[in-house]
Amino acid sequence: MTLHRLFALIFLAALSALPASAGERRQIGAELGCIRTIAPGDPLLKGIHAGGLPGHVLVEKCSKLWLSVSFRKGKMRLIPVQARFIPRFRARNKPFATPDARVTISDKNIREAWLTHPTRRYDHKILGDEIEGGGLAATLPRGRHIELQLEPGFVFEDRMARL
Repeated sequence: MTLHRLFALIFLAALSALPASAGERRQIGAELGCIRTIAPGDPLLKGIHAGGLPGHVLVEKCSKLWLSVSFRKGKMRLIPVQARFIPRFRARNKPFATPDARVTISDKNIREAWLTHPTRRYDHKILGDEIEGGGLAATLPRGRHIELQLEPGFVFEDRMARL
């Protein structure tokens, strides 16, 4: 279990213990129903993670609906989000991935996509480093892997593929 996943579970446990109103306790699991995946809010997109609880967690219900779960002013907020905007995993184990790449997931015709072939050919450091993606890789529904490499004058100036 990763440290971020542990923080997400602690966050949900803390939410369930907070009072919804005076003298009333809230059961998060009962309100969310069947949960398939719990992931922390993305610390890489928010700055340096200091080890505290995340401000929100992302929950995938068994129906494959993703929700952002947060607690503000004594009320739980559930905001639906589209799965394609959830950069769920770091791309550490993906072939040729850039060091800070995130895997974008979907349940459509592309299952996963990530930036590949780290390059310094456009090193203006907009995202905090001089490394950009020189290619894009994707996994299709039946496990087929495809890849695109850009011509030398081009880069992907991002950390994740936008599906």
